[in-house]
Amino acid sequence: MHQNWHNFLKSFCIWVNHLRYTLAKYVHHFMQVIQASDRKSVNSFRHGSWVMVGLITMVILHGCNPVAEISNGSPERFTHSQVQAAASTLSDSETRIQDEVQLTQSVLGPLEIPVNPYLANSPWPIFHRNTYAQASTPLRGLEPQDSFDVDVLNTDIDGTSPWTQLSEAYPDGSRVVWGATVTHVFKATANQDSFELIDSYRIDRNRLSNHWNLIVLPGNKIIVPDPWQRKIYKFAEADPNDWRSDIILEDTFDLPRDIPGRTANINLAYDGWLVFLTTEGYFGAVSDDFNTYKSLQIPQEDGEINFHNGMALDEAGGVYIVTTDRMLKVNWRNQALSIGWSVPYDFRGPGCGDINRNVVQELFAVIGGDTCTGSGTTPSLMGTGRDDKLVLVADGHTPANHMVAFWRDTIPADWRGIPGYDRRIAAVTDLPHSTPDGDGFTAENSPTVHGYDIAIAQYNGFKPGCDPVKGVQKLRWNPQRRTLDLVWATDNVNFNNVPTYSKGSNLVYGTGRRDCIYHFWGLNWDTGDIELEIPLGDGPEYLDQGNQVTINDDRTTFFASSTGLVRIRPE
Repeated sequence: MHQNWHNFLKSFCIWVNHLRYTLAKYVHHFMQVIQASDRKSVNSFRHGSWVMVGLITMVILHGCNPVAEISNGSPERFTHSQVQAAASTLSDSETRIQDEVQLTQSVLGPLEIPVNPYLANSPWPIFHRNTYAQASTPLRGLEPQDSFDVDVLNTDIDGTSPWTQLSEAYPDGSRVVWGATVTHVFKATANQDSFELIDSYRIDRNRLSNHWNLIVLPGNKIIVPDPWQRKIYKFAEADPNDWRSDIILEDTFDLPRDIPGRTANINLAYDGWLVFLTTEGYFGAVSDDFNTYKSLQIPQEDGEINFHNGMALDEAGGVYIVTTDRMLKVNWRNQALSIGWSVPYDFRGPGCGDINRNVVQELFAVIGGDTCTGSGTTPSLMGTGRDDKLVLVADGHTPANHMVAFWRDTIPADWRGIPGYDRRIAAVTDLPHSTPDGDGFTAENSPTVHGYDIAIAQYNGFKPGCDPVKGVQKLRWNPQRRTLDLVWATDNVNFNNVPTYSKGSNLVYGTGRRDCIYHFWGLNWDTGDIELEIPLGDGPEYLDQGNQVTINDDRTTFFASSTGLVRIRPE
């Protein structure tokens, strides 16, 4: 009898906490709308009494202890101790909601993703902003009514850093930008008046090494992989309370002999374990203290390339990897690895035949804009909660690339599939402005995702000409028809980077070239019209070779150039 009562209370509290969290998201979203002054969205909340009802109900329901539930086919629950560590307990929910108003990785609305509590309390702690690889933020960015202060930082440490991540706030409110070039990890001032390099730490001397991704952990600990030396580093600061302090190496994970290959890319699971992929087709997970690891060999044929892109990860432990020949899901659950599913798809394209290139050869093929290089985009996740859950990538087909969507979890029972494709494939949609033909390149910059919307741009390589191939397009998943449809397409601008969407400003941002001048643009998310245009200059210090736009909580915006970093601040 006691056990039955306990189970009833546990189940009841699970429901209560889901309800409380949903209400928190609703109230939080309302507060974000007010801050963003988005009148259209405010009108959707015109019955403001519901917000008050939500607040009162949250207080009434405050008595249950936290129990989290995640699902991926079948339910799975975190233990009480795991939730305490992961979420600072829902019993502290009021404090947590206040904190999340200032964060971009928090649960902000019905289509925002769950917070990964093991990432830094930062507006941008990881490439693509979150482990879903969505490259979108609820924060406001640069807007047409602003005047702007543009600063350039030439780091002089072996070129660009694709990763422009932001630290947690220091006691004085300052933040720094973290980056990693092919030879160094470094940090630079972010919201200070000056824009300068603070410190750097040499990783290796191999200029062909690409330290794929950089992750900021709580306490401003930094994770960076070193492919050529088969290591993963954890960096810290000599004084964690002082942004001026030196970078120090805190710990190193050496890949064991039973995990062959070089570290291709990394991500951070929702239980704090670091996951990684090697060039030889081995997937690994290592504990945060680097003392315990797990590994799994993934499906991979001769000539199949898995290291071209990053990987996305969801709160249920699903990790999504695209190779030249397939999309696959690895399950990381209860500290065990398994293959969730593997679906063949020819990402190189028809007529490419058998291609067998090593790491360096594949790199030069991509840099040269060759066809038949496969997908160049990190898988991006769409949908959470009861939404349709999809993972999306662009293929490398010619004359036009396609956006390809796969069902992430259980395929709907009534889904008939698309003729000629595996049943797990949910959509294959032409991209009118993404082509490797002529002067164009295969899509190498991942899309930006918000809700059921996704936008991607034409890529023009590391050295685009004065008049590069233009094009940006947005698509939308229709859950009723189960189709991925084109919403708008424009050939007015060139985005040579990973687009970034700001919900607060309702603009999608990018950098590119027109008439030999580099520009920073903002397009209206609903129409694709140009609303923001900032001429930057004609020098290589403004050339974005395919990186990301990073937005701080004070609306300061960063992107990596071929010589360092560019900072644009609203005045």
